[in-house]
Amino acid sequence: MTKLMNPKVDFVFKRIFGAEENKDILLSLLNAILQLPDDRQITEIVLLNPHLEPDMLGDKQSVLDVRVLTADGVHINIEIQLFNPYNIEKRTLYYWAKMYEGQLQQRDNYKKLKKTITINIVDFNCLKSESYHSVFHVCEDTSGTLLTDDLEIHFLELKKLRSASVTDDSMLVKWLQFLAAEHDEIREELAMTDPTIKKAFDVLEYLSHDKIERIRSEMREKALRDEISRVSGAEEEGFNRGMERGMEQGLERGLEQGLEQGLERGLERGLEQGMERGLAEGIERGIAEGAAASMRKIALTMLAKGTDIPLISEVTGLSPEEITQLQKQLPDDTK
Repeated sequence: MTKLMNPKVDFVFKRIFGAEENKDILLSLLNAILQLPDDRQITEIVLLNPHLEPDMLGDKQSVLDVRVLTADGVHINIEIQLFNPYNIEKRTLYYWAKMYEGQLQQRDNYKKLKKTITINIVDFNCLKSESYHSVFHVCEDTSGTLLTDDLEIHFLELKKLRSASVTDDSMLVKWLQFLAAEHDEIREELAMTDPTIKKAFDVLEYLSHDKIERIRSEMREKALRDEISRVSGAEEEGFNRGMERGMEQGLERGLEQGLEQGLERGLERGLEQGMERGLAEGIERGIAEGAAASMRKIALTMLAKGTDIPLISEVTGLSPEEITQLQKQLPDDTK
């Protein structure tokens, strides 16, 4: 049997759970995660445009993995993360806020704002909690009184599920095991326990046999791995530069205040400031420069294999004009 593609890659996840013809699969996953009473189960959803457009020129544009609207007007976003993108807590709040404020048009009444839920399915440990499923609301610190039910954030950590002794056979556990499975045989066994999981398995199997879809999935996973490598390299470079700058600043300040007292305090403060600035500058520059180079490299690889320019543009995000320019770099016998 052909090895199945990794459903934790965002591209594959979207094809399984974010397609119009697979809404029954998405409904099963949502109800399993939200664990609503039987009389409040979600039965109807509308798939929305995953692009959160910036409000003003220069604002950051965000692209969600799967975004839906329920019949009750609840907005839900599901994010799948194969690798740690860093600052995921702030990123989650940002996405939630963009969805929440995006419900209102100018002069609309705040009463129109509906509950907004963000769901993060991650293949790494990101919270201090030992539970693989964490749910957050806005509550008063002492009494625990809920301020509003409009904010709800879920974290589902697949690594914690793998390491935990899970004995229940709930739909949530089955879905998470389907995503977390390291062997296709496990997914096939899970598919026999529920018709929606069986359909998800069939979709994954179909995609895995499609040559073009497989290339796109592999390219996307490679791009994600490259991005993590660049971030790690940028962190190390930033740390080293921060140490050097910190020592310089500490020495300068220490000499001004007196060698004994100045060296001790100056080095401490300088190291802290230098490390923070160095890390920030290194990560930002490393990601920006590395991402562009990686996409161009992927485009060249696909061009050499004879892939159509529109498909390359969709996979890499490069414009057709940029890809045409890259094509000139290929040897004549591969053009």
